[in-house]
Amino acid sequence: MTATDWRVRVVREHVAVARLIASDAGAFARSPFQGADWMRVWAGRFGGAARQTCAVVVEEAATGAVAMVLPLALDRRNGSARLTAWDAGVADYNAPLVAADFAPSRAEMRRLWPRIVAALPRADVLAIEKMPAIVGGRANPLLDLDGVVASGFMRH
Repeated sequence: MTATDWRVRVVREHVAVARLIASDAGAFARSPFQGADWMRVWAGRFGGAARQTCAVVVEEAATGAVAMVLPLALDRRNGSARLTAWDAGVADYNAPLVAADFAPSRAEMRRLWPRIVAALPRADVLAIEKMPAIVGGRANPLLDLDGVVASGFMRH
């Protein structure tokens, strides 16, 4: 599929973000700390009004099927805004949730990425730390982007 075959949107309401990432447990390849039960517990403990959460959702334009979800948090401190992984620093792995049939080529991911960035809330920095090379037994599509490297962590 080409970048034009995908629709990109951002879900910003915390409850909707939590529901999205905790649902369809079998539908997405996930990192070990993104299981539906773990995400529900996390949302109840660390989410909510204290942190602005959002999720980038990449969907097939023709069907609306969710292909990738990237959960993020907006952290505003000292006059700057930073988009980070949704985990608040407590997870050992952070990655997008990826549908089984979402396998963009390196070139397709590079064309899709500017659309993802354009949809994000305004921030000074986008930093996703502790990102594994493999998500649920398959390649992490974000590692096809220029300048992105897999985490040095190999175990939790």
